Formats: sequence, C-alpha cells, structure tokens
Amino acid sequence: MFLPAFGGFYGTHWEELLSLSEQLYAEMHAAELDGDDAPDEIELREMLSEFSDGSKHCTSIARSWCACFEEKMSKTLGFPLKLKFERLEMPLDYRLMTDRIVATVPMGTVKRLFDLSEKDRHRGLISNLSDWLTPMPHYTDLVKVWTGGKPLQRWDKNELFVLFDAFTDPEIDDEIFAEIGDGVATTAFEDSVDWKKFEAKLARRLDPRATRPRSASRERSKS
Repeated sequence: MFLPAFGGFYGTHWEELLSLSEQLYAEMHAAELDGDDAPDEIELREMLSEFSDGSKHCTSIARSWCACFEEKMSKTLGFPLKLKFERLEMPLDYRLMTDRIVATVPMGTVKRLFDLSEKDRHRGLISNLSDWLTPMPHYTDLVKVWTGGKPLQRWDKNELFVLFDAFTDPEIDDEIFAEIGDGVATTAFEDSVDWKKFEAKLARRLDPRATRPRSASRERSKS
C-alpha cells in the first residue's frame, strides 16, 4: 500500500535536507584541508555528488519515515499496525505525482481499520474522497463498493491508502520531520557515499607531498 501524508523529496523540507547533508560533509572536509591548492567547499560538494547515490539516500530516509509513521499511528490507534517498508517509488515526472512510500500491511490490520471506519459510518473515508484528486473516477464510488462487500483482499494500493489516510493526522509528516529529520538525513547521506572512491579522488587532487586527511565520515562514526 501507499503510505499517506509523506511529503516526498520535491519542493519540500525533505528535499532541503538532501542538499544540507551534502553541504555539511563538504564543510567538514574543507575544514580538515590546508593549503592554497586544497579544494574548496564547492569543489568538495561536486566530488561528493559524483560518488553519492541519491536514490539510496532517499530510500534510507523513506525507510526511517515508515518506521516512525508505524510507531506514531500504532500509538494513536492503540494497536500495532505491523507495517513493513517495501520500497520508495520515485516518479519520472514530478509534475504528475510525488514520491510514494510503499509498505506491506497485514490483512488483520486492514480489517481492524475497516471495522473502526464502519463504526463511524465511514465519515472519514467520505470526507477524504470528496477532496482526493485522482485520474481514476471510479474511486469516487469507493465507499459504496466497500459497503457492498468488496473483499478486503482485493483492495488495491490506492484504496488502502484512502483507508489509512482517514485515520492519519495531516500534520504527521511535519512531526516526523521534526523528530528524525536531521539525524536520519545525515546518516543516510553518509551511507550513500562511496567513500573509497571519494577519498581516492581527493588524494589525487591534493599535493602528493601532503598528508592524506582523515575522513570526516570516519571521525563522525567514532564520536
């Protein structure tokens, strides 16, 4: 299923974190280097960008987002959702949609959420559907299909998304960002860089007689 409320990495605070993580490591390396021939922050940032995997960086953040979402929602609902991160879907064209986190969810969790919705006469679902923009008009009749007895096992990712969204605080993305943003983004960036290739290029860039600097990433891991 698609997890609701995630802001994605385009034009959001999560996108800013991607850039800030790279900038932080460029500054850390620049502070270690001496000499007129040493690369500046701009050059170091270009080198980091060359040897970092943006998709891996984003996926690592999305995985942590999923875990935090699961924890917060389970606490709010009073029972464990048992979500499991599966993948991050990144669109080819951000004008049409944003990044989406895909997770697996046990059928027992779906049943419990549906029962809660049914007790409320599906008011949350109806409210969400009235505002939910979709290129698939048949979803406007989703509640009628559910109440008509569509098997839970046949619900698709979008239908499950709407069900979960009915119970999701719209501010949860901001809450997760405030809770895990900086630390997760920094660690995720560090893990996304091929430090061996980066340091090899940095060594070639420096004066051969200069002492090879210790990696900022290694120093950070020891602290």
